[in-house]
Amino acid sequence: MSRCLLSDGPYTILVPVDSAFAKLDQAELTNLQTSPGLLDEVLGVHVIKGELFSWDFVSGRVIVSDNGHFIRVYKTQQGTYVNDAKVLKWDVEANGAVLIFIDTLLDAPEGTIYEVLRKPEFGLSLLGDFVDAAGLNRTLHRTAGPYTMFAPSADAFAKLSDVITDRLKRDTQLLKYVLEYHVHPGTLHLQSLDRNGTLTTLYRNHNIGVSVTDDIRLNGVAMLEEADIDCDNGVIHIIDHVLLPSSLGSVIG
Repeated sequence: MSRCLLSDGPYTILVPVDSAFAKLDQAELTNLQTSPGLLDEVLGVHVIKGELFSWDFVSGRVIVSDNGHFIRVYKTQQGTYVNDAKVLKWDVEANGAVLIFIDTLLDAPEGTIYEVLRKPEFGLSLLGDFVDAAGLNRTLHRTAGPYTMFAPSADAFAKLSDVITDRLKRDTQLLKYVLEYHVHPGTLHLQSLDRNGTLTTLYRNHNIGVSVTDDIRLNGVAMLEEADIDCDNGVIHIIDHVLLPSSLGSVIG
């Protein structure tokens, strides 16, 4: 990639500062250091063809990295973010490049939302089976999106009563409604969830409540087990409870 940067500019480079690498645990750091292909892919997410300046980073804009991944811009009271990284310094001009310094290393997406559900390391295979049964696999595999999926873990499904679980397995339309209730049309990284409010979902006219005290809770019950899993068509947050729309309470129960 270094040869490419020397010859094919200009570029905009999102530069993680030293403390960004310090946020990685030892296993992640070792994996980057010993996997040249992975390192090249991750670094490529930080490179944008052409010169962009601070005024080009409009909230909601989606920018494509030089290796074809999506970078989404957010503006909050805390500052401007690209995916889950906060911009620390803008518009440092270098020979053939504009440098923008960020506080977090951007992840290389591991596929679409559906593909991530099917990766065993995330422990979301049960959710993937339900997505297949409800016929939402094509929606979550399209790169059109983007979407934010609040993905219940296997332990979250285990908290449901047998009656509810059996009903969801038998009634695919009901299952589809419940799963659509876990998907927001748009991309929301963690910093966008850090405030009280409501989120729209694919289950039309049914919103998720967000409350923030010492932690973030959805509908007052679900907490985030893992946040900001970047995908080619959005982002996944793994949660510890299945969200059930109140309007379906009498139907499910």
